[in-house]
Amino acid sequence: MKRSGTLKGFTLIELLVVIAIIAILAALLTPAAKDALDRGRAAVCLSNLHQLAVGFTGYMVDHNENTPPYVSLHTDPRGWRGPDGVRYNQFRRHWHYTAWFKSGPWQGGPRDSDGFLGPYMGGLEGATFGIMGCPSVFDGWGVTLFGGVGYPAYLYHHESLGLNLDATNLFCDGGLGRGRYVPGVDRPTAYMIFGDVIGVEGAYMSPNPARFSRPDLYTRHSPIPRHNGGFNALYLDGHARKAALAEDWTEEFLLRTCQN
Repeated sequence: MKRSGTLKGFTLIELLVVIAIIAILAALLTPAAKDALDRGRAAVCLSNLHQLAVGFTGYMVDHNENTPPYVSLHTDPRGWRGPDGVRYNQFRRHWHYTAWFKSGPWQGGPRDSDGFLGPYMGGLEGATFGIMGCPSVFDGWGVTLFGGVGYPAYLYHHESLGLNLDATNLFCDGGLGRGRYVPGVDRPTAYMIFGDVIGVEGAYMSPNPARFSRPDLYTRHSPIPRHNGGFNALYLDGHARKAALAEDWTEEFLLRTCQN
């Protein structure tokens, strides 16, 4: 029996046309997908700052409107055994996480609910759930700038939201033991307490004239505009929003004076 027709495949030109169309569509859709992903991460980052606001408010109520100190140093004889098999007995408590270490470089990993604000955010002691970082930052090596000079640094997700050191007594008494009494701030809606930072050890923004005038040359401890040219920030009155370096990161809003 004879077949009534023959099967015909695609020609080379037709295949090339199809491939070209797919490539064009991919090029058109990829930026839109990336933009949507970036917007989603920025929204989660802002939500994490709102959670920190809850913890900050609770702490202030219980401590006569004083902020936490920058850090406090502790020794726990029970210790904590890290993934490397080493038992860590000393730790450094920050506002929103705790770092365990043995000696030299900080090691052992963050445990958010051991931070000063952890108990006010519904966390359990020793838990790693809910560490307040920006989802745009992942653990890994990167480069930070100090005076325009680049230095390799390991960046951490849990340290990608940083504390404004001016909200502590670090510049007055070393920051160990007490924070600052802040109800007298003239403009609490403009006084920044947390913001996007690059993610290096310490997780803080360090206000000084050089970092205000050229934050692009001091990325190690300045706000990082990672969200479409801006950065997310939490303010003393409890609201969080997207901020801009030129308008919001200025010495106009510092407490300036130390307390006795």
